[in-house]
Amino acid sequence: MISVCEIFSGVQGEGQVIGYPSVFVRLSGCNLRCSFCDSKFSWNNSKQYNVNTIVNIINNNYKYYSIVTVTGGEPLLQDIGLLIQKLNNYCVVVETNGSVEPVGDWVDSVWLWSVSLKPGVGGFVWRFRDRPNAYYKFVILKQDDLSVVEGFGLDKSRVFVQPNGLRKNYLEACRELIEWNEGFGFRVVPQLHRILFGFERRK
Repeated sequence: MISVCEIFSGVQGEGQVIGYPSVFVRLSGCNLRCSFCDSKFSWNNSKQYNVNTIVNIINNNYKYYSIVTVTGGEPLLQDIGLLIQKLNNYCVVVETNGSVEPVGDWVDSVWLWSVSLKPGVGGFVWRFRDRPNAYYKFVILKQDDLSVVEGFGLDKSRVFVQPNGLRKNYLEACRELIEWNEGFGFRVVPQLHRILFGFERRK
C-alpha cells in the first residue's frame, strides 16, 4: 500500500519540464519539513492505495497525458518501485529532496529525477550527481544561498534556482533573485503555477 495525498492533472511549474502537461501523484509524508514548503498539507494528509488502483486511476482518467510526476512530500520514503515499473507507458518524473538514495532495479525506469536540494542540507547532492537524468532545483531565501549552491560544483546547465514560493509579492521576489544572481550565472526559473494560480491548489 502507498500513502497518497492526491492525484490530479496540471502543468509542470518548475525546472527542466516547466510548461509540460503532467499527471501528479502526490505522496504523503516528509522527513525534512522545510518552513518554506508550499505543500505542507501533504505531510499528514493521506489515503491508502495499492499500486494497481493508482495506475488504474491514471489510465482511466488521464490517458492522454504522457508525463506522470511522482512527488510529495518525499516519495522515496515509501516503496515506489512497483508503481514506477507499472507506469512504464509514461515518462515518469520523480521529485525528491535528495535525502534518500533510490535503490532497486526500478531506478533506471525513471525518466527524470527532479532533485530539490536545500542549501542547508546540500550534503545530499552526491546521491544524484552521477545520474545524467537528474536536475537540481534550489529555493533561494537569501543571496548567500547562491554561494552555497555554487560551492556544490554542479553543472550549471542542470541547476535551476527559484524564489521562495510563499513570498506574498512573488514577482518582487523573482526580480530580487535575478539581481542576486548577477555574477553567479544560474538559471532563474520561477514557479509557473505560482504565477498563474497563486496559492490555489490545482485539482
